[in-house]
Amino acid sequence: MSRRPLLFASIALVLAAVGGLGWWGGRASHDAASSDISSTDDADATTTAARAAASARAPAQRPPDRPLPPLDQPLRDILPELKRRADAGEAAASCRLAAELDFCAQIRMRLASTAEMLRDGSESSVRFGQIDPNATRQEQQRQSEQALVAHSERLLEESAHCESVPASTPAQRVQYWRSAALGGNPMALRMYASGNAFRQENLLDQLEALRLYRGEAESMALRAAQSGDRMMVMALGHAYSPNNREQRRSLLSQAVKPDGARALAFYLHAQAQLPAPPATSPRNANRQAMRDNRLTRSIRELETQLDPAALAQARQLAADMARDYAPPAMSSSGTTSRTEMRGIPGGILRAQCSDD
Repeated sequence: MSRRPLLFASIALVLAAVGGLGWWGGRASHDAASSDISSTDDADATTTAARAAASARAPAQRPPDRPLPPLDQPLRDILPELKRRADAGEAAASCRLAAELDFCAQIRMRLASTAEMLRDGSESSVRFGQIDPNATRQEQQRQSEQALVAHSERLLEESAHCESVPASTPAQRVQYWRSAALGGNPMALRMYASGNAFRQENLLDQLEALRLYRGEAESMALRAAQSGDRMMVMALGHAYSPNNREQRRSLLSQAVKPDGARALAFYLHAQAQLPAPPATSPRNANRQAMRDNRLTRSIRELETQLDPAALAQARQLAADMARDYAPPAMSSSGTTSRTEMRGIPGGILRAQCSDD
């Protein structure tokens, strides 16, 4: 079956984006914005780490957070300002810069993956999108091509945000997440302490950063939980739990020692923080019910495994958390509504770096 003109056009556009954007492959453009990240390569990672460590030792010396640039501005227009403010120790700017660079790194990977799918012209290629299982093979191929074209167009629109911005390194992105977390930024604390700032595809490039993370992840996760981050309360429960240790574990769970009493305490605290069921769709209600059921099951498993002394310790710890920890904090997206952010590349994640 011949390829359709619309699909050929998408192939050309995506391949042009992959090969031609100034930030693809780390090729710096000639404008000032491009030079700001490309001038900080892996050789500067120790300098960045030292700066972050100095900020941790003297938090009072950090400059106060100021309003961040609008989310809909192209990154090339705000990159110099963000980098200056992040390098000076401004936590919200460090978080925003890390989120921006992470988004552009993921765009690069998604463009490469889409280009590979578009180059595969055989009818046996993996079908993309929702396909009518009752349609003919020819119709299914047409539907698959249409879905891939639509996906490509959305991706190209998103990639415009990163145009003329040079590629960053994993070390740079992690260091900005870490600097923001050390400065107390809630979004960055969650990203770094949970281990989500590290990407599976380049872990071996970050061995030094991972060693540093291992020594501070627990204290940062506890700090986030104490400030009212319910997701980190749950993450700590999973990390401390002695159950399922043979399964794939998060980086946080690898950075702490198993402790059934502490795991149960965090699970009990998370259960006490459960919000009232909102008016939502049946699908979302079912998902919430499944999460709640998993939490209840985890609590019951630990209650049957722990001896009376450990159970008493867990309940006391949970009572201490109820007294000392801040109430659950709602994730903030700033003043931009979720409806508005749907049209902004990576808007929700980037907006959570600041309450402004």
